[in-house]
Amino acid sequence: MDSAADIDDDPNRQNLFQPYRDSPSPPGPDQSGLMNEQIYASHSQVMRDQDDQLDRLGESIGRQHQLSIQIGDELEGHVALLDGMDGDVERHQTRMDRAKKRLDKIRRTAGDNLSMMTIIGLIIILVILIVILK
Repeated sequence: MDSAADIDDDPNRQNLFQPYRDSPSPPGPDQSGLMNEQIYASHSQVMRDQDDQLDRLGESIGRQHQLSIQIGDELEGHVALLDGMDGDVERHQTRMDRAKKRLDKIRRTAGDNLSMMTIIGLIIILVILIVILK
C-alpha cells in the first residue's frame, strides 16, 4: 500500500492525466472576477482587434493580387517580344543559309578557275622555256 501512495505523489504521473490540446492556448486575462458587461466589452475589443488585423490582411492580399496581375502582364509582353525575336532569328538564319550556299558556289567556281588559271600559267611558262632554251 505504501507504493500506491508513492505513485500518487509522483508529479510526473499527475502530468500524464492532463487534458490533451493540439496547441496550448495563449495565456489570456483572467476573467473569472469580471461582470458580464466587462467580459462583453473585453470580447468586443478582441473582435475589433481581429477585424483590424483581417482588414490589414485583406489589403495585403489585394496588393499581392495587383502585383500578380502586373507580373502576368509583364510576362505576356516578354512572351510577345520573344516571339518577335524568334521570327527575326528564323528570317536571318534563312538569309545566312542562302548566303552560305552562294559563298560555297563562289568558292567552288573560284577553285575551278584557279585550277584552270594554274594550268594556263604552266603552259605559258613551258612555252617560254622552250623558246628560250632552243
